[in-house]
Amino acid sequence: MKKILLVLLLVLFLYGCSGGGGTPAPIEERAGEWNASTKCGNIEIIVNQAGTGITKVSFTEMDSARDSYSLEDQGDGWSIDQDGKFDIEVMKLLDDITFNGQFSQDASKVNGNWEMSSECSTKWEATK
Repeated sequence: MKKILLVLLLVLFLYGCSGGGGTPAPIEERAGEWNASTKCGNIEIIVNQAGTGITKVSFTEMDSARDSYSLEDQGDGWSIDQDGKFDIEVMKLLDDITFNGQFSQDASKVNGNWEMSSECSTKWEATK
């Protein structure tokens, strides 16, 4: 029983020393180009150098009369919060577009939802 308790304490100590399961990547790791393929088409996301905002989202639709379009923010981009979450809602032509997601803690991927009022809606996962 003492050995089991000793091993358990050692595991808990090592877990605590490691930062409790991993240290988040610096937010600058989010910077750059991210790409996803979905049932609705391809998505390209551009994150500013600081990793704090999305400056451009491009959609290339699979089955649509219009092949592609982009949403661009001329400033620092649509905000990405400290937890890596973002939410973009815009009106583009006749579509209400909602594009939201969250970066993984290690900045290796970003997951989210793409919803359009008149077309396809899907979940997506992007990588660099």
